[in-house]
Amino acid sequence: MSSTRRIKGYMEHKDALVNQYKQLKESFKDEQEREIYENLFHILLKLDELVYEYNVIKSYLQSKQDNTPKNKILLEQIQTKINDIESSIYLDDLFQVEPKLTIYRKELSENAQEGGKIISGFEQQNPNLTRKFLDDRVFELRKSI
Repeated sequence: MSSTRRIKGYMEHKDALVNQYKQLKESFKDEQEREIYENLFHILLKLDELVYEYNVIKSYLQSKQDNTPKNKILLEQIQTKINDIESSIYLDDLFQVEPKLTIYRKELSENAQEGGKIISGFEQQNPNLTRKFLDDRVFELRKSI
């Protein structure tokens, strides 16, 4: 598959996942504590924006085999922070009301990993690029939300 088609397919899949994820907010409208669930959903959404970027970078570095001790320690520290934040959010409550959240979060994680690989591969195919990272939409979930 050509780079352009691979990037286009990646972006279309990412956009579809983001739209499906955002629509899950409607799942909480009939809950007795709707506002609490919507606030938790919003917090999770913001966390997932950051986690998406982290997963792209992690995958990118792994694809480039850039496993310097400094990068490894930094990535481990970030993952620890992510785990700490996730444990302080009442994820189980959200997942009980809307089980699809777990599916979309997993698919977004896989999509971010694919993004890092695509970026690395594109850079290897085009070593004369003046700008690294294809564009901010590949790198960030945030612009789509």
